[in-house]
Amino acid sequence: MTRYVLLLFVMILSMTISSVLMDVTKYTSKYDDVDVDKILHTPRLLNQYVNCYTEKGPCLTAEAKFMKDIFAEALVTKCVKCTDKQKIIFDKIITWFEENDKETWKTILSIAINKHLNKKAS
Repeated sequence: MTRYVLLLFVMILSMTISSVLMDVTKYTSKYDDVDVDKILHTPRLLNQYVNCYTEKGPCLTAEAKFMKDIFAEALVTKCVKCTDKQKIIFDKIITWFEENDKETWKTILSIAINKHLNKKAS
């Protein structure tokens, strides 16, 4: 009898975990074709995106606003809700900042951590 109860418990737990993992909705793929290389290599565009994220300036495009809205969560969750293209985009962004602008990257990380902590607290 105990084995049966244990087996039943393991099956129910497995089904619950599977359903939770399968229920992770992805971010919209609407902006998956953004040219991240162009943004990272065009100082004017890069500054617009950075200013948007750091709230030093307005978000001039829907893509910038979208990135601002999901960036903190994507970093903290290791892009669990990202599409495959978004994972590539985030990898490029992270690599570029780590190699080319560590000070701005520290600022972006600090903002992302604070956003995540504030969201978690509410």
